[in-house]
Amino acid sequence: NIGNFEMSFGSWLKKELTPFGLEDDVYVNYIENIMNEDSSSLEEKKKEVIEFLESSAEGKNFKKFGVKLITEWKSQLEAKKQTNQAKAAKNEDDNKKKVVVETQTFMEQLESEKRKKQGTVEVDDSLTDEERARRMQVLKQYGYDTTQTDENGDIIYTEDAELPDGSKDEDFVNSNAQRIKQADQDQRVNAQKKHAAKIQRDKE
Repeated sequence: NIGNFEMSFGSWLKKELTPFGLEDDVYVNYIENIMNEDSSSLEEKKKEVIEFLESSAEGKNFKKFGVKLITEWKSQLEAKKQTNQAKAAKNEDDNKKKVVVETQTFMEQLESEKRKKQGTVEVDDSLTDEERARRMQVLKQYGYDTTQTDENGDIIYTEDAELPDGSKDEDFVNSNAQRIKQADQDQRVNAQKKHAAKIQRDKE
């Protein structure tokens, strides 16, 4: 990032200016400010830096330093550019992966709701009463108010039943609620029987 870039260049400046006795932060920071100026060309920046250093250390020649300064600055800019490009590429790749995962999740949800509509979703015996109640509430929102149990005692959800004229009879709904309650009770009994049978087998 920019902070690391400036720190790296500042460290380089301090090292190069040490032989001239100008390694103090006041010189380093001043040169950094000149190099970060957007309104000047590199040649103009180099000239300004050399004039500043020569005025700070009379009798010393900074022409070679000026050449090294521009070379190092260009190298630092290129390194910064490559780092930013790598980060941008990684962010783009991460975003693509995120979209793929979200799409897969969405498609799985659609498939799950499709199975619910087809009446193929079964309630697992391992569900607690509270979890089963939440499942019931969600399924009712999708129009599954009637239930049946298969030969294993598992609850199978089917779509809302309607009277021949297309209306929903209140007595039918009440009766349906009773069947839901009874089916749930039957399932619990079956689960208890299975558990008891397993314990008996383990003892044997």
